[in-house]
Amino acid sequence: MVVIGLAGLPHVISGAAVRAEEARSLDENPPTSVATNRAMVDKVYRDRLKRYGSDGNFLIRRGLIADRRKRSVRIQAEAIAMNTIDPVEFFLIAEDSGHDYEALAYSFARPSDIHQALEFIGMTAGRPVNYEKLFMWPKGERVWMTFSWEEQDASGNVVARQEPAEKLIIDSRSGRHLPVEGFCFVGSQWVAGEGDAKPVYAADVYDPESIASDYNEPLTVLDIPRKVVQGEVYGYQRVNPRCRLPAGSLVEIILRPEFSGGQHRVVDLSLRVLARRGGGGRGMKCMRFVLETPAGERLGRGDRLKDMLAVFERLEEKGHDIFLTVRPDHALKLICVRDFYIFLSGMLKGTSLRIEPPVEGDLYYRAFLPPESLRDPKRRPGQPWELHLDRMVSGTLTGRLVHIEEIWHGDEEQPEFKSTAFACPGPAALAERLGPGTGGLPVLLVFADPDITYGGLLDFIHPVTESRPTVYVFLESSSSAADRSAARCQGRYVP
Repeated sequence: MVVIGLAGLPHVISGAAVRAEEARSLDENPPTSVATNRAMVDKVYRDRLKRYGSDGNFLIRRGLIADRRKRSVRIQAEAIAMNTIDPVEFFLIAEDSGHDYEALAYSFARPSDIHQALEFIGMTAGRPVNYEKLFMWPKGERVWMTFSWEEQDASGNVVARQEPAEKLIIDSRSGRHLPVEGFCFVGSQWVAGEGDAKPVYAADVYDPESIASDYNEPLTVLDIPRKVVQGEVYGYQRVNPRCRLPAGSLVEIILRPEFSGGQHRVVDLSLRVLARRGGGGRGMKCMRFVLETPAGERLGRGDRLKDMLAVFERLEEKGHDIFLTVRPDHALKLICVRDFYIFLSGMLKGTSLRIEPPVEGDLYYRAFLPPESLRDPKRRPGQPWELHLDRMVSGTLTGRLVHIEEIWHGDEEQPEFKSTAFACPGPAALAERLGPGTGGLPVLLVFADPDITYGGLLDFIHPVTESRPTVYVFLESSSSAADRSAARCQGRYVP
């Protein structure tokens, strides 16, 4: 057993695990040192309690020490045996997680202890992704994560090594390690316990018990700061052969805040998109833009598009992540709302701008950017209800509901589509047919006249947004769209 002091903390490496042959290949299935490492972690824990237990500048937990003055958290973990062809989904998992086949290391400290330690050194947890609530980006201040371990060099000498966590994983498509950008302290979630039990920390008890993931994991403590869906990268992110941890060795993971002087990366802003006075036309020129902080402080020198963009550019140059709540004026025409969201969506690529969930009653921006395939019943994965809206001469809205039924005959590869239209003169009629308890897919496809106001659309569909929370809006002459839909399906109209 080799015991070497690392940054003032005991560090243990199994002699068998550091042999070069076993560090480079798993073919011989090197012996595990779990029991030995656990015993050492327990001993270090007792020693730390004796040494630092009465000092308020230190937080001591099994497998962890946090130093408030140095603003650092040091975690003891064991490297997991992994081949360089194995997919990696986690940098660090809990000790009893069942995902040791796809993680670099497991921690001897609990996820909730690491959360507490980060708060102890002055950080505040943000928020993990939650697709149901439309939290599409991980949100939180950044943490630098460093792995520290010992290995044998080409001459057989034991040498200390330290690398940013991101360098331990490569993307096989590019051959490059992951971007070294730090991790968002998202803080997992507190969830209700069973029965009358107290809330529990999700990463402590729920699969995958992730502490740090390399995709956007809803229950992780630390997440990468990019929008990365699990299925898009699975199988491509693998162990970097140049930064391979010796299997079974006790490694140290150091966490430090990105900033030390009270700065913040995350900025929350509200954007009101308003109709210009006297403007009833289309395009970005008919809109004005008001950016505000949560406290109501207005940003920017004016309300033109270039003024808004100047604020974003200035914040991005300072390294901020901008979390933006968009509030379109209900007086805007749908075509204006759609055009702005197309513009905003283009801004999201390669920038630090993230879109927050809409305020209550509004639609998420993606509602105006629907997949074009949904226009055609033959290309849909299912058949949600269609609402076709049009304006009457009086200015009020009226509509038709279209239900498309798939009828399968024998072994045919494509079903027969039967379309039935129903009169829908107002919100009450819509609620009667599609309100809570009426069943069907929780999706509504709206085909609307581009000159209908945003508020008019919201008022019409409001009674069914609980039962149909996913709404997609297509802009076109609604009557012609309904006619085309019926013609495609050879349907019938029911007044």
